[in-house]
Amino acid sequence: MLERRFSFMFIGKDATNGITYFYDKSSGWSSRLLDPKNEREMRALAQQTNLLNNTTALELVRKYFRFQGHGESNFHPVRFKQMVWASDVPSRRIVLPFYEAEWARRDVKLPVEENESIYPSVTIIVSGLQTNLVAYSKIQLPVGHGIDWEAKREIEKKSLP
Repeated sequence: MLERRFSFMFIGKDATNGITYFYDKSSGWSSRLLDPKNEREMRALAQQTNLLNNTTALELVRKYFRFQGHGESNFHPVRFKQMVWASDVPSRRIVLPFYEAEWARRDVKLPVEENESIYPSVTIIVSGLQTNLVAYSKIQLPVGHGIDWEAKREIEKKSLP
């Protein structure tokens, strides 16, 4: 069941492995669906009952963000959107029951250039169909990133004799 439903990627050393990517294959979402030939499948997804709205979906992505040990103080404000298929063609535009949030690390210069696709960030996708985590990825972040390192150092300094 685990290998048929979930996909994980771990990066790190023996003692410090961390999840850098997670995907729930049963969620109904897949980036392959963005291909124009999958319009019928996307319309079918859009017709299903969406149990989330922008407010509840943002609460849910923030919950998963914190569960992974991240703190918003280490990142720029979240960029959040409901996912849309064929957004550049108004007559074919389909609003989907999936939501995506992205946090760029504080040291990333915003706005990120269109051609700069890889920068330190965390991305979370949640489903409005099942109100669950669909995908999680962290890019160019060390294992354990999200911890407020400055605050941790100050605590460690105070505990030294």
